[in-house]
Amino acid sequence: MTTPSASRLAGETDPTVAALVARIRGLEAELETRGGAPGDGGSEALDRKPKGGPLDPAHRTELLVRRERLELARLAERAAWEDLKAAVIAASAAGSSYREIADVIGVTRARVYQIVSGKR
Repeated sequence: MTTPSASRLAGETDPTVAALVARIRGLEAELETRGGAPGDGGSEALDRKPKGGPLDPAHRTELLVRRERLELARLAERAAWEDLKAAVIAASAAGSSYREIADVIGVTRARVYQIVSGKR
């Protein structure tokens, strides 16, 4: 039985790597038949909008919507974290051990101590 590194030294190639290399060669050949050399973008580069121009209104709107969704998700995460902290503090005040609380919420008991004591 040979190890992967020993088989590479013996001249054998990984089938995945060989398939990827073959795919890259095929794509380069296809690009050359279109009239472009690898790396220059071919004729498709002429159809693209030049960089640095004004943003299309549809793209601008999409970017703004996604930024707002991200901000709402961050606010929701902060609110959920505050709810969890309040629940942990209430469970601790009710007499539950740090270990029991930690097992339920999936953190260490040291983290529960930090939450209850307000260290973090």
